[in-house]
Amino acid sequence: MVAVGHPLYDKPVRDCSAPVGPLPKSESSCVAAGDRWKPIGIFPAPVCRMPAAAAGRICGDADECESTCLATLNPAQIGRVQHGESIRALGRCAPARPLVGCLAIVRQGVVDAICLD
Repeated sequence: MVAVGHPLYDKPVRDCSAPVGPLPKSESSCVAAGDRWKPIGIFPAPVCRMPAAAAGRICGDADECESTCLATLNPAQIGRVQHGESIRALGRCAPARPLVGCLAIVRQGVVDAICLD
């Protein structure tokens, strides 16, 4: 049986079904939006790096954030996920988009390891 009541975290700031707008494609439109135009990851071409309004909020799915939902895992959990084991967890909304690197992303309450360049 599941208890009914108020969740321990705030409602997402974004409707899960609402699409996230595209990143600005030029330096001038990026800077005009108050964002940072710079290279990230392994590619030298600059992109618009946008801060996320929901950064740090508790989430159970990537669709609850402008960027994505990141899990914080200990070394043992990282090893389990890397070997294909499912781990159920809540995460926190990422601070910016786009993201690069190997990340622990929460989708529908389950952690996936994914690497983005």
